[in-house]
Amino acid sequence: MIYWHALYTKARKEQQVYDLLQKRGFEVYLPQLRLLKKRRLVQTRQPLFPCYLFVRTDIKTVGISALSWTLGLRSVVSFCGEPGIVDERILDYIKLRLAEGSGPEVYGRFKKGDPVMITTGPFKDLDAIFETRMSGSNRVRVLLRLMGQATPCEVDEAWLEKVA
Repeated sequence: MIYWHALYTKARKEQQVYDLLQKRGFEVYLPQLRLLKKRRLVQTRQPLFPCYLFVRTDIKTVGISALSWTLGLRSVVSFCGEPGIVDERILDYIKLRLAEGSGPEVYGRFKKGDPVMITTGPFKDLDAIFETRMSGSNRVRVLLRLMGQATPCEVDEAWLEKVA
């Protein structure tokens, strides 16, 4: 039977594995986000799941070695020695969600010193001051007024809302 399977790649080798498998005739899916880099104002793509992509094939017919010897691939995601199967509905949902947000994501909605409110998490409904974005993640540092002084705290950027 033909199923979708998850592949685990070496760091930043997702596109390489995608290209190699596609050239060999496999149906491959690499979900990516579009990002707008702040410093260069250049639109780039970043894997939605770093080090992972998906391939649709009949592993019993093709053989797992047809995939596992691909340059840049670490392994086929397996459970109890059997290649894991990814439900096609999950991938359809991911494709739909990525298509809905098809425009580039703006790199950071806040600038240093912006007053913000935390809308989710353990610090919900607290006011803070935006400090900086953490490199390589959706985490940001804000300053909370706790015990009479500004205390740095890291939260998910999606948890913040700008205060007028």
